[in-house]
Amino acid sequence: MYARVLSKAWQVYRKNFTAALGFAILLVSVIVFASFANVFISSGSLFVSYVVTLAPLSEMVLMAASIVIFLLLYSFFLTVIVFSVRKELSTVKLHYYLTEAIRKFSFKLFRFFLALSIVLYALQLIFQFIGIPPYFALALIFIVSLLSLFVSQAIVVDELSVRSSISNNLDFVQQHPAHVLFVLLLATVLLALLNGIEFGLDQGFLLGNYVSLIIGIVFILPFVEIVKTYLYMVEKFDLIGQHEKQSR
Repeated sequence: MYARVLSKAWQVYRKNFTAALGFAILLVSVIVFASFANVFISSGSLFVSYVVTLAPLSEMVLMAASIVIFLLLYSFFLTVIVFSVRKELSTVKLHYYLTEAIRKFSFKLFRFFLALSIVLYALQLIFQFIGIPPYFALALIFIVSLLSLFVSQAIVVDELSVRSSISNNLDFVQQHPAHVLFVLLLATVLLALLNGIEFGLDQGFLLGNYVSLIIGIVFILPFVEIVKTYLYMVEKFDLIGQHEKQSR
């Protein structure tokens, strides 16, 4: 089954490469984020340290504003990618897709990601204050991320409120643990390959982290989201699932 999932996801990715390329706009944020001392680039991602520093208030405000803008753009392009898969597997009115849907789902996703970021940051501060080792906080972030793995798909595909989408996502994760493990394995393998590319380029050009960031944003991120959306829709909608089973 999963071999077919990857094949279909690759077809959808190629067909919607322009949408995936939109994620490249997020690279502009690198210029801003690179100026902050607690941000570093590695393994195709931007990492923000949660450790509280004595940075000037103006820098903290600029950092917060940059994160908000980043999340807003990220939510928009993520909505486009997920909706592209939905459009491939079901009938969607083009006018609705181009006007109401993208705006509505983007802001829903933005609210979710912003709230999640604030909660995780608050928990990090609490852990730091009471002296809990950092790896416990990292484990918590991993668990929360895993439990919210299909929230984006629930919001865009099911067209529910953020709260209902979180509930639907939890139900899906509980009912389909094999899909969760597959997505986790896929992301792990792709990031491992990306680390290899980054390491190889750093040996001669010292540009590995930036090249890996481009690959991570333009390919790995949208491709994994396409795989997640495909799995979500096949399991959630009987007609699509039956068609896929007959096509194997």
